[in-house]
Amino acid sequence: MATRKFNALPGFSLTMGVTAFFLTVMVLIPFAGLVVRACGLSWHDFWKLATNARAMSAYRLTFGASFFAAIANVIFGTLLAWVLVRYEFPGRRIIDAMVDFPFALPTAVAGITLANLFVENGWLGRFLVPHGINVAYTSLGVAVALTFVGMPFVVRTLQPVLEHLEREVEEAAATLGAGRLGHVGADVDHRRPHRFGHRGERVTPVGGGGVSLERRRLIRGQGRERRHAALLGLSPLRNVDSRRKEQREHQRYRDQDAELGPLSRACHSVSELQ
Repeated sequence: MATRKFNALPGFSLTMGVTAFFLTVMVLIPFAGLVVRACGLSWHDFWKLATNARAMSAYRLTFGASFFAAIANVIFGTLLAWVLVRYEFPGRRIIDAMVDFPFALPTAVAGITLANLFVENGWLGRFLVPHGINVAYTSLGVAVALTFVGMPFVVRTLQPVLEHLEREVEEAAATLGAGRLGHVGADVDHRRPHRFGHRGERVTPVGGGGVSLERRRLIRGQGRERRHAALLGLSPLRNVDSRRKEQREHQRYRDQDAELGPLSRACHSVSELQ
């Protein structure tokens, strides 16, 4: 008697059949029709249809709107993800939940909603259309729709990365001299050496506009101490100050020993004679 194999997913055959049926009807058959129709054309006719005015206009709209939407998503999506991860403010959870709104909204509904917002009598269109900014039913509207749909992907992709980025690393970089965007170009420009000193360290000629070798060594040593303190969870400035205080105390003890050295030796000699 044949035993029936246990299936952890009941109804798999039925669901797989329904999925294959809809995939065939909605995707495979139309795609096959396009291939058969294209194969019936000559190369000259195919190239003529692919490069006519209507096709070129569709290419410009598709790639142009996608390009500008991608740039907008990278800039504003990165800023939004950074703000949601790094800062605490009232309404943060509401904004974080609204990021997923395009996921829950069907694409057709999102297009109709945006069109109603930006038409001449819409909530936003009534302020933009008088100034000559037409968004609804234009290329700009397509770019806005693509930005609206693609923004959650950028934010949700960057949020885990920013959450796992340790703030101690940023503090250590700040103590080493890292600043905002303006420091990057200056640092790259200063890395073009004129000649090198001991162990490959850069020596800037006098009047070259750079930092001297001694000053660079001092900054590097202080930055290393602050970086180690930041990685240990300590306050960098407090750790550096304590180290300097200990060094001053040791130096003071050494100076006192040097001053009292002859007197202590004389007292020791007198005690031995007694």
